[in-house]
Amino acid sequence: MFEAMGRPVAHPAAWDRACARRITELLTAPGRDRRLIAVVIDDDRAAGQLAASAMAEIADRLPDPTDGTARWAYVSSVSTDPRHRRRGFARAVMTALLAEVRAAGATRIELHATPDGEALYRELGFARFERNPEMRFAG
Repeated sequence: MFEAMGRPVAHPAAWDRACARRITELLTAPGRDRRLIAVVIDDDRAAGQLAASAMAEIADRLPDPTDGTARWAYVSSVSTDPRHRRRGFARAVMTALLAEVRAAGATRIELHATPDGEALYRELGFARFERNPEMRFAG
């Protein structure tokens, strides 16, 4: 997934451990403090393997004039194992994830799309917002 976005992982083992810790922390938070929603489809041929997955991290922001609730979700880690592609799994995990995120009260849902995923995201209602381009501190 990261390689498809042009972001190779320099230290995969360290990254894997850090992600596992953070995902566990976010998934086990109680009630409204739950900050991560994950949807997975198991690989029916290999125990402990995933066919597809998607996650969304929830963040409460300060309200603005157009969004009085300001509960935002950021979708990440949308991935389908190459052996399971073209079977509707990405659509299934994204559809379920969006339903869960909306049920959690998210008023804004964002993601970064790879070229392979962009058509699906557009079909699900995502659009590019060029009038408000992202900037990131680099210093």
